[in-house]
Amino acid sequence: MTEKTKVEYFSDDSLFMITHTKNGKRHSIKGPAQSEWWRTGQMATRSYYVNDRLHRVDGPAYIQWHQDGTLWHEDYYLNGEKQND
Repeated sequence: MTEKTKVEYFSDDSLFMITHTKNGKRHSIKGPAQSEWWRTGQMATRSYYVNDRLHRVDGPAYIQWHQDGTLWHEDYYLNGEKQND
């Protein structure tokens, strides 16, 4: 069982993405498995994965924001299956 965290940056060294994996699959039970930022520093997306499937029981599994930081949309998933709105 190999857990890794990969941190990626834009060319100007500002934070772009953090991805948590387990055995090569996006995975985290402690929080989002993948987070992305706009070059401005605002959060762009936050995704919750378990074994590379979007999954979250206590809220949206995929959240996306506009560049100004306002919420764009949220999607709810359980075990990789999108839940009805």
